[in-house]
Amino acid sequence: MLWVAKDNPRAVAFYRRNGFEFDGAEQTDPAPKIVDARMVR
Repeated sequence: MLWVAKDNPRAVAFYRRNGFEFDGAEQTDPAPKIVDARMVR
């Protein structure tokens, strides 16, 4: 399980290539406002 910034397509692609998928959980970092999404394998 890991958290990745949703607006970071390079990181998301890397983790998907390594078997991770989003499970629907999200959290927002207050400053700067960044939405993180949880990925699981």
